[in-house]
Amino acid sequence: MRIGHFIKEERIKQQMKQIYLAQDICSASYLSKIENNEISPSKEILDLLLEKLSITIDSLNLTPPDIEDNNIKFELLEVYREVTINRDIEFAKEKIKYYYDNRFLFFNEEVIHTYNLTMIRLILSDKDNLQLLDLYLKPIQSDYHLLTSNELYLLRKFEGIHFFHLNNYKEALIKFEEALSIGYDKPEMSWEMADFYYMYSLANLSDNQYINALKFSEKSLKYFIENLQFRRAIECYTVQAISYKMSNKYDEAINIYLKSILIIEKIDLKEYKPLIFHNLGSLYSSLGDFTKAIEYYLKSLELKTKEHLITIFSLIQVYSKINNKKEIIKWINLGLDMTENDSYSVKYKYHFLFYKEIHSDENQKENVDLMSSIISFFEFKNDYRHAYKYCIKLGDVLINRNMYKKASIFYKKAIDFKNKHLNHTYWEDI
Repeated sequence: MRIGHFIKEERIKQQMKQIYLAQDICSASYLSKIENNEISPSKEILDLLLEKLSITIDSLNLTPPDIEDNNIKFELLEVYREVTINRDIEFAKEKIKYYYDNRFLFFNEEVIHTYNLTMIRLILSDKDNLQLLDLYLKPIQSDYHLLTSNELYLLRKFEGIHFFHLNNYKEALIKFEEALSIGYDKPEMSWEMADFYYMYSLANLSDNQYINALKFSEKSLKYFIENLQFRRAIECYTVQAISYKMSNKYDEAINIYLKSILIIEKIDLKEYKPLIFHNLGSLYSSLGDFTKAIEYYLKSLELKTKEHLITIFSLIQVYSKINNKKEIIKWINLGLDMTENDSYSVKYKYHFLFYKEIHSDENQKENVDLMSSIISFFEFKNDYRHAYKYCIKLGDVLINRNMYKKASIFYKKAIDFKNKHLNHTYWEDI
């Protein structure tokens, strides 16, 4: 048994420093050798280490691999399949709690990697439990050389999803491409590759790689349509429609949304209507049909039960295009009232505050320091598109105040952010 790896994993999960665990038991260097399975601890040292970790030897699954272990692996794979295909957040929350509370049952070299990988996927599905991610990700990353090819594929895929959630699309694509090169050799689990292709297409879309986004969403869509997974099919259609829109192929985007609406009506997937209406609003806003854009955004907002802020922000942007200050301020104030301290709300709070500054009373000067700090926030979040956009506007504000030197600093920053957003490393690539 890899008892050393388990001790290391549990120590990390309990956020315990190596020097603290070793204190009064053995040296930190000796503990390091135990954790790396370079030496086997004596029974006395093992008992003391487990006691300090609040673990009894009887609670661990130390028996050789048997039928029971195979049953546990099968159960974990079924849970992984459920959260991958259906992405039920409440199901993920329930399983995270159960498997965390019973984690000692999974200490067995035949089970531990499957358990950790399943926990990582569950946690990535539930943003409320993201603080637990490193407790499972770090131990398995340190064990990467012991993983099978399928386990390594899953690890790289999950790392890609994690970077995607952090808006680090470049690193996400690197991890997804590593996963793709490793491959997954279980034909009976073709749903796994369908989910991978969807996530890969989403990362490509976010990184402005529209051809790849269309290519891999089509691969994913084929499986979901053939297997009657219409919810996931709608998600693939959405990636395709946005890719067409961003490529200025508006007719193709509209046709995709019309297909989506037909499926929604036929299969009664009403929960997807707010998403489709929101995206149609975005499409018509790009086409300059602001009346239709507002109509669809309001339809989306009326049907939504969550994530209202993105549609409120979109309405603010449409009204900003037509310079309707009364509506801009109305929706900004409504949005600010709805923001909270979670990561989802905070970014919209900064969006609203920036628009509030640029549409403030004509006799009131914009707060340059606030606007600059908002740009810094989006830079920190790797959201270079909005950092670029707001730098341009702040530069304009400074020009209007005859502050040309300071304006030039923000225009230069804007160019840098735009290049980062478009993945241009060299000026020759522009």
